[in-house]
This record gives sequence, structure tokens and C-alpha cells, in this order.
Amino acid sequence: MGAKFGTYFKTIILRQRENLPTVSPVLRMVQNSTEAVFKLSSVTEDFVFKQLKAIKINKSTGFADITEWLLKDGAEALSMPLTVLINRSLAE
Repeated sequence: MGAKFGTYFKTIILRQRENLPTVSPVLRMVQNSTEAVFKLSSVTEDFVFKQLKAIKINKSTGFADITEWLLKDGAEALSMPLTVLINRSLAE
């Protein structure tokens, strides 16, 4: 039974691959490059403040269960410690 499911789903995946667009040669070259570098830049306190103020309060909370209105209303007090935390995390 398990082998039949495996064969069935493999067939579906192979059919879906046929419908995918081809990747351009330039993109393929970038994908295969070992010189590609991913770098995150530090953030400013102003950036963090603006991001906190832009939070939509009608959305659900994240995994830490911190309410969005608390983050938004506390943006002035939270922006500096969050900036330090983010930048230290990025530096490590």
C-alpha cells in the first residue's frame, strides 16, 4: 500500500515539473555560483521604531503571544533595546 502511494505521488510531482517554466541561463549561473554572499545589515533605532509603529493591530499575535497593540504603543520605549538585540544577533 505504501509503495502505491509513493508511486502515485511521484507521478504527480513529475507531471507538475513538466509544467514549471524553465530557469533562464543567467539565473541558473547565479544559483550555481559559490561566490554568492548573503549579508544582513545592521538596523537603526529609527527603522525599528517605524516598523513597530506600522504594525497592524487587527492581526493575530506572533509565536511569543505579545499583543500587537503593546508593541505599537510601546514603540518609543522598545525601539532602542530591540535595535541593540537585533544588531547583536546579526553580528554573531
